[in-house]
Amino acid sequence: MRPKPYIGITGFMTGDEVDKVLDALSEDTDRLVMIGGLVSSKTLRHEPNKWPQRYPSPDKLCKIFRGYRNLLNLIHFNTKEPEKLFDDMCLAQDLAGPNCHGFQLNIAWPDKRVLERYKKYALFHHKTIVLQCGGNALREVGSPFNLGLRLRDYEGLVDYVLVDPSGGVGKEFDPGLPKQPSTTSSRTPSIPVRLAWVLPADCMLATSTACGS
Repeated sequence: MRPKPYIGITGFMTGDEVDKVLDALSEDTDRLVMIGGLVSSKTLRHEPNKWPQRYPSPDKLCKIFRGYRNLLNLIHFNTKEPEKLFDDMCLAQDLAGPNCHGFQLNIAWPDKRVLERYKKYALFHHKTIVLQCGGNALREVGSPFNLGLRLRDYEGLVDYVLVDPSGGVGKEFDPGLPKQPSTTSSRTPSIPVRLAWVLPADCMLATSTACGS
């Protein structure tokens, strides 16, 4: 069964922020709402990083991730120490509590063996993994065709792919970008591929209305 579509929002610092966003969304949408909590290898160890207003203390994640049925609660994780990825994922998952549904990995092409190990672990085999393909990952593959080829290596390991050239820094969406990798049908991965973008502020009301219809 293909994973359900979702509307993703990240950067939450408290559970109250989550509640206010959910109150503003239409109850008629059939999409999940992805609630993202930012975690890095630094903040996981309570070391400060450059964005203290966007990275909550990891022990507060369990209060950010609510138990409502229509949510997809994901740790958005990045690291410059990929050799520690499995241990960091286990620690973050434990701190985030039972309402955490998995990870969005903001890492350029993480080691597949780590993801295999994570998925085989009895406590985590049902968890969701979103693979973000940001600027570094896209530059490494060089073209939509090569992106499709590279993503085939992650089939069975990740549930969604998020093509995100902005990398969360607020660049507006370029409508000329392809919405799906331009691969031939025999080479296209079966993983759902999504494109992330930032809308100008004057588009937000129209977008929220459309998402509810």
